[in-house]
Amino acid sequence: MRRENFHTTIHAGEAFGLPSIWEAVQFCGAERLGHGVRIVDDIKGAVGEEELGRLAAFVRDRRIPLELCPTSNVGTGICASVAEHPIGMLRRLRFRVTLNTDNRLMSATSMTYEMEQLRDAFGWGIDDFNTTFHEYSDGSFLMGTPIMYFAGDTQPIEGVDGDRVRTVRRRRRPDGRAGGQHADSAAGAGPARAAATP
Repeated sequence: MRRENFHTTIHAGEAFGLPSIWEAVQFCGAERLGHGVRIVDDIKGAVGEEELGRLAAFVRDRRIPLELCPTSNVGTGICASVAEHPIGMLRRLRFRVTLNTDNRLMSATSMTYEMEQLRDAFGWGIDDFNTTFHEYSDGSFLMGTPIMYFAGDTQPIEGVDGDRVRTVRRRRRPDGRAGGQHADSAAGAGPARAAATP
């Protein structure tokens, strides 16, 4: 697949743990890890004094996105509750963390519900979700794809019941590097426009 320039996401690091992450990254050349939550098995130490093992350091330093699914992980027994999920720790340790639903029907969840769970468990707000969405955007295989971000006071989109976004414009990413997209609204505008400006 790499010879034909295909990008790869491998489902690993959920039930099987570290060996599946190692195989996905080293044998298959995974550029994203579907789940990857069990990378925590290669992180030792008390809060604030964590030490990364070689695999965890490799995944973090290579900026391989982890498609974390808190509600699903509770359902499969990886953690007892969303409040015990390692998403906060992994983000603090500068892993490329993305928020996902896994199987929406089996987990009876949605992106809105996942965000509500993290808000309630960890006090996450707009800035936390924007950073997570930036990681998702930066780790995607679609270069230059506009991504809508939350940005405070918003305008409704015609035909999308209940969802609100703002007009997209380029901005600096949370880490200070140029690039990415950011949602912004025009004062007094009607429905949000989706055209990006340089």
